[in-house]
Amino acid sequence: METRENRQRQIMLATDGSLAALKAAAWVNDWIQAAEASITIVTVITPTSLVWSDMNTAFSEGFVYQELMDEEHRAGHLRIEETRKKLRKDFAVKEVILRGPVAETLIDYAKQHHVSLIVVGRRGHSVLGNLLGSISFSLIQRSAIPVTIVG
Repeated sequence: METRENRQRQIMLATDGSLAALKAAAWVNDWIQAAEASITIVTVITPTSLVWSDMNTAFSEGFVYQELMDEEHRAGHLRIEETRKKLRKDFAVKEVILRGPVAETLIDYAKQHHVSLIVVGRRGHSVLGNLLGSISFSLIQRSAIPVTIVG
């Protein structure tokens, strides 16, 4: 029987490669014990952010769109790698790249994988939002899972 003492918490560390995301990794180092938790570093590729004009149909049906997605996937790996370097080596770490609207995709993943805590930086690369970034604000509004926002 699983007890509270032998159950590892599942921590999701969301990253967009920003300084705030790296600060969130440092927070995990300071506040989470490796024996108590496993960490999943998650970054989200947003296909709609790749296409800025009315050329959406042409991109989505052709080679150009696939090239953009491949490049975004490579960039996602780099974001995860930089974030992983900030974590202590004693953590059990899983790395995941997802596609979709960022906040909704993070929440869906967290629910499906029984995440007990979502950790994000206060403001990422987005210029939207004020005190909080648009993603962190959406997460605290929509998530039933606890969210820690690191500033």
